[in-house]
Amino acid sequence: MQIDVETRRKLREKDFLIGEKIDFGSFSDVHKAIHKHTEIAAKVINLRKLSPNMAKTFLVRELDIIRQLKHPNIIRIYDIFQETTMVFIFMERASNDVLKYLMTKGAVSEQQSKLWFKQLADGVNCIHCHGISHRDLKIDNLLLDEDDILKITDFGFSRKIFNEADGRRQLSITYCGSDMYSAPEIISQTPYKPEMADVWSMGVILFTMVNDSFPFDDTLSARALYLKQKNKDWSHVSEIEQKLSEDCKTIVKQMLEPEVSKRLTLLEILNHQWLKGVKNPAITDTDDPLYDSDCSVHSIHKL
Repeated sequence: MQIDVETRRKLREKDFLIGEKIDFGSFSDVHKAIHKHTEIAAKVINLRKLSPNMAKTFLVRELDIIRQLKHPNIIRIYDIFQETTMVFIFMERASNDVLKYLMTKGAVSEQQSKLWFKQLADGVNCIHCHGISHRDLKIDNLLLDEDDILKITDFGFSRKIFNEADGRRQLSITYCGSDMYSAPEIISQTPYKPEMADVWSMGVILFTMVNDSFPFDDTLSARALYLKQKNKDWSHVSEIEQKLSEDCKTIVKQMLEPEVSKRLTLLEILNHQWLKGVKNPAITDTDDPLYDSDCSVHSIHKL
């Protein structure tokens, strides 16, 4: 999509310069950008390509949620601007990602997986502590900065866990995310606890990192996938399984538990033996490990 000269001028007055396009999706592009001499990224959403439901529900919800979150393992949002046909989300630029690592280097060592998974768990903990579930956790949405710090991104399917009107828990009914990362309760289209579905997705992520393959065949129909999930019909790559610690195999098994009541909670993950003594390199001893309530974006600005 073309960004006109006048819009660029208005953004320049706010100290945001938009550069070349580096990625694109069905209704948005990602550009290189600069803010006060810092290299960042700009996600440009084309409102014309969004259905009324997407614009009024998912986009509004995403913009509301990303403004609330500030954590070293969540992609930082600098500012958000909106004009008639476009929304500009200026965010931290991460030069690498876990998917690219898998594609170029293959399976991630258990030690490296442990470091990245600890950061993932801390980031998701921040999200859940804000009463939010991500609902689209997958390898593709885990970026890496130049210091190899993991950053969670893409909150397009996120939603609140509790009803804002009465504070009661809300079960999700939306079939969203990617099948390979979706919990059995989502595949079966059963109302579900979204934060527990996030835990299942984390199990798929860890399995995929250490095996360089999904726990389930990605060509399966939804029905066949559900049956394999319920029957725990998966196994590690044989030559890799021999090298994995028992604690690693156990935490994967406990996250890929089809019965929600038996699945690990996020608190149990953070306290799991496999993560004992693991330091998050993105968090210093003086940082709050949960979240920083001093969010960087308090409103969406009109251009």
